Amino acid sequence: MAGQNEPSQRHDDISIPPEFTELIELRSTAIARKLGYPGRARFVIFGYAERGGEVFWKDGQTSGFGLGHWQFLLEKIEPLASRYGAELGGEGKTATHVLVVDRVRRLTYVTCRDCAASFLARIHGRPLPARKCLCDSGAQAGPALRERG
Repeated sequence: MAGQNEPSQRHDDISIPPEFTELIELRSTAIARKLGYPGRARFVIFGYAERGGEVFWKDGQTSGFGLGHWQFLLEKIEPLASRYGAELGGEGKTATHVLVVDRVRRLTYVTCRDCAASFLARIHGRPLPARKCLCDSGAQAGPALRERG
């Protein structure tokens, strides 16, 4: 029986899109709880909501805000993501990218918001939402990410 905090989706046949860049420095790190995610889904999107100054999360079934977790995102993860050319947002910066966390394999990716939303819609067999998320500050798809070398 799965524990309450264990991811609910256990299949490994989900292919990660080429637009996703793994943040290898975060391998084996359980950051979902550190960013305020209370659920059990395998894949979770995390981003910074400029308007509210908080971390938002979406798992394809539910969404919410990780109240008070913005500091971990902006101080620990954003500088790392920026090394790959990703912009997660922050004071005076518009977010063009989000994180996608695979809680089963304990991997963290960075990609554009639209790429992440398309991925969740695909794995859950749903169409993309007809309207933009309230957490979206109006940023369009981010620039291509660079490989770290």
